[in-house]
Amino acid sequence: MRDTDHLMPPQLTRLERVILVNQYEILSILKPDDSVRYQATIKALREGYTEFYSMAVREVNVDTDKHIQRLVQDVLKIYRAISHIPLETATDTFKNHPLRSFKGFDNTDEEFEYLGFTQFLLQTMRLYTELRDGTAAMNGFDSHEPMLPKYEAMVREWCTLERPTRMSEKTALRILNAE
Repeated sequence: MRDTDHLMPPQLTRLERVILVNQYEILSILKPDDSVRYQATIKALREGYTEFYSMAVREVNVDTDKHIQRLVQDVLKIYRAISHIPLETATDTFKNHPLRSFKGFDNTDEEFEYLGFTQFLLQTMRLYTELRDGTAAMNGFDSHEPMLPKYEAMVREWCTLERPTRMSEKTALRILNAE
């Protein structure tokens, strides 16, 4: 994705414009407080003012990069496998490892999309239920520190081990300590 993709007006067919006009007319009735904005969008779509089509889609983000989606899901799969390691028999090294529990992603420009997709999977879709407890969940999965380089190293190591869905403590530590 280019940095300017969100600034470019979308290409819309005449049929798409008609559908959007109908949707904005409904919104205009349902949300009278926003009616002026909706009417301006309707006018731009009806008249074919292509430079203003972006008004119609500004609430919809550009597609999240597939790499981001894959990496987040891989990280969550790693932590799902780690969560099944019984703590009763684990060593103190494992129990006290600072990355034993999923921390989330930093709510900064670099990791913002990763965090958003994580929140979508864990909070909206309610997947990976075993990872929704603890400090990370209370913080909205905002780690408050950069995690991307560490998670990328962990995923690389996990892939060299053929992506195990169940793992021993030794394997988990090898992944958690990946550089």
